[in-house]
Amino acid sequence: MGDRLGGSRGLILVLTDSEQDWFCRNLKILYPDRVHTLDITTREYDLETLRPYDYVLTFIRDGKNVEKIRYNVLDRYAAEGHSVVMCLYEYARRKSLRFNKEYTGKLRPMIEILVENDVTKGFKRSDRVYWYGNVGGGVDDPESDQLLQRQILDLEESETVRVLARSTVNGGAVFIEEKVGDGRIIAMDLISPNEAVSWDFKGSANKYVFLGNILGGTVRYGKYYQRKLSYDEFVEAMKSLCEKYVHLWLEDEGASSDGSKIYSINAGDRSKPLFLFVGCLHGWEWENSYGLLTLAEYIGSHPEDERIKLKEFFIKIIPIANPYGYKNNTRQNANGVDLNRNFDFKWEEYKVQHPPQDVVQPWDYDWKGESPASEAETKILQRIIDSHEIACVVDFHSASSTAFAKPKRPDDAVLNLVYGEIVRNLKDRYIRALWGTEGKHVQLSIDHFGPLSDAPEMVNYASKKGLSFLIETVGNRDETHGTVMHTDMVVEICLATLKVIGEEVLRRKKGGC
Repeated sequence: MGDRLGGSRGLILVLTDSEQDWFCRNLKILYPDRVHTLDITTREYDLETLRPYDYVLTFIRDGKNVEKIRYNVLDRYAAEGHSVVMCLYEYARRKSLRFNKEYTGKLRPMIEILVENDVTKGFKRSDRVYWYGNVGGGVDDPESDQLLQRQILDLEESETVRVLARSTVNGGAVFIEEKVGDGRIIAMDLISPNEAVSWDFKGSANKYVFLGNILGGTVRYGKYYQRKLSYDEFVEAMKSLCEKYVHLWLEDEGASSDGSKIYSINAGDRSKPLFLFVGCLHGWEWENSYGLLTLAEYIGSHPEDERIKLKEFFIKIIPIANPYGYKNNTRQNANGVDLNRNFDFKWEEYKVQHPPQDVVQPWDYDWKGESPASEAETKILQRIIDSHEIACVVDFHSASSTAFAKPKRPDDAVLNLVYGEIVRNLKDRYIRALWGTEGKHVQLSIDHFGPLSDAPEMVNYASKKGLSFLIETVGNRDETHGTVMHTDMVVEICLATLKVIGEEVLRRKKGGC
């Protein structure tokens, strides 16, 4: 058994009256072969029943069945160094506290983070996060007037009990941590946030993130952003990182199509092979920018990480390659050009494809521009690629599913290793509703892996000089509720790229091919 308070990969037992509830099913999707359920309405249990498990959860749908919970057994189990997770009503009954179920009309309740610890990793104190459900069962309908959230209202903190997160509706406790012997009991509102029925469900976007931090160490690098920054604010955040960390510096890469400057964050030795990470080439695919900003922060604060190899490589991060698109939530730049169809790679052969057009003109979905590299943004990126030895170029996009697409190159087999590293590192971390389904859930991973078409895209252009690939993440949300999962995935992809390709480049240079 692993570290029982640190998110080990041990067994999980759910004490429940609803073994077929979607919560139990989704927990098994998130942690295959780890989750067992015990129906407390039909089976007895004692301390010996619980001891083989690293974690015990109580999840009771029918309030009258709370009487079946053996609190003295759970207390003894926790005291031995385990974590127990209870829903709020169950915890309130244990402590004779005032439980509250609050209907808020159209108001979307949130929680405010009060404590930064392993449970709230990825969030900082004072962050406000959506946390609610719909009385009808889950549809995140903006017109719904039946949203709700559960709280405990009269909890008094002590040396052993503290509130980790409180309601923005009434200040009631929504997450609670109580020390019990060498372990703890954590109470959370796991009932109100419905099982997400869409990829963009706000109220339960982070339901399994906090729980996953307890059960599986979900968040490694991810970071919550309270709101989408303006472009100027984003640039200031980039400058602040470079001022804070000695290994980072900011570069002005030139003016974009609307006159805004494009900036990069840089690290390493500029005379060495380049890793180039680019985001927001399509302006409305903005969330990847925050993942790349988080990557820069990680590099700045962990320059000793052996995956990064600052003495052997040059790392350039361009979080926003299309400032106009970012500012105006458009795919195209200020001239109506799809920048990822404007690169000097088989540009002449490319025909506008999505959707077929009667008249081809600017602002069409994939309008390729008047000529190859006609756009300021394209020229900047081609200049960077042309002026360096390329280790790898990674272009981040977002859509309704995840994908890893690679250009055709004789040496692209190493990208299979990068893909494998990413999949391994994401395993058993996040769960998401599959787009286009009525609430089917899958683990966050790479849904599609394969070749890239011969369109005039940046990674095809870069492939003439070195390895490159395109990533699609699940994104394009209208707010920042998904940024912890999103930034975590982006950083994992970049670190896997630095590790695997960095090792391969150095091996080849040593003559090990």
